[in-house]
Amino acid sequence: MPDGMISDCVDLLLASDEEQVRLEWFGGEPLLRYDTIIRQSRAALLKAGKLGKKLKFVIATNGFLLTPGRVRRLAELPLEYILSIDGALPKQSYQRPFRSAPGKYPFWRLRAAIKELNRLKQEYFVNIVTLPGREGSLEDDVDYLLALGVTNFHFAYAMGVDWPLSASRAYFEKILRLRLSREKQGAGRFVLNVDSGSEPSLSCPLPSVDCDGAVYFGSVIPALEKNFPKALAATKIGELRDFSRLSQLEVDRNTALRRVAGAYPAGSRKGRIINSNLRMGALSRGLFAEISGFRRPASRG
Repeated sequence: MPDGMISDCVDLLLASDEEQVRLEWFGGEPLLRYDTIIRQSRAALLKAGKLGKKLKFVIATNGFLLTPGRVRRLAELPLEYILSIDGALPKQSYQRPFRSAPGKYPFWRLRAAIKELNRLKQEYFVNIVTLPGREGSLEDDVDYLLALGVTNFHFAYAMGVDWPLSASRAYFEKILRLRLSREKQGAGRFVLNVDSGSEPSLSCPLPSVDCDGAVYFGSVIPALEKNFPKALAATKIGELRDFSRLSQLEVDRNTALRRVAGAYPAGSRKGRIINSNLRMGALSRGLFAEISGFRRPASRG
């Protein structure tokens, strides 16, 4: 995304009626443009200060370019991290293969980043993505990350793949048992999904601006762009130049849901995948709403 377009995004964000706003850097891997993030974040803070607004940043990163030195420099910004780490080495290397060094996964980079984030008391959480049938390792994955000092987790189902009902049930049952057992052992309130209003992710009203200036609702542009172009088109709101107020980007949740669900015929392969992802989102929202506030879900027959 060109610098001028980033500046226009910031202007639109600061045109919000809210006193506090958040800007998320995402990709791809946003830290490939680390210098741009530093420069544009500082410029955005100056604009926010002149308008009397509070601005916070989020970086969604896989962590490989998040060196300790960069953590220290980024600590100057009001910043939170979303670390995309799926678990311990077996699951991480399976779901996010490091193609340039097969068999030599550089997990030390992630450990070094987490260590420095903890040392500087930076805000972050780990987003654990799981593919259908890979939920069996979640307990080991969480324990591995807890041992590294991670205290907050967000559990995410893989997008763009079909989730049969049996896989859905196994996934959510595993997360529920894991949450209850680890919090009982003193891990604290370590599951952040209970605070998330973004599900289903495909129809999330959160506005996103792509690098070409197109504006979408939903939080998974990369998951749709290549393999589900009709679903991506269904989430398009317009072009950045079309808007002057952030309120113009608001999309009714039910409307968003209908648009995404209707992108492909229900009986087609892509239609089944899209609808299974919407179902996973609805199940996720319902489950985590039920267990919020440390309430144990009522047993069901």
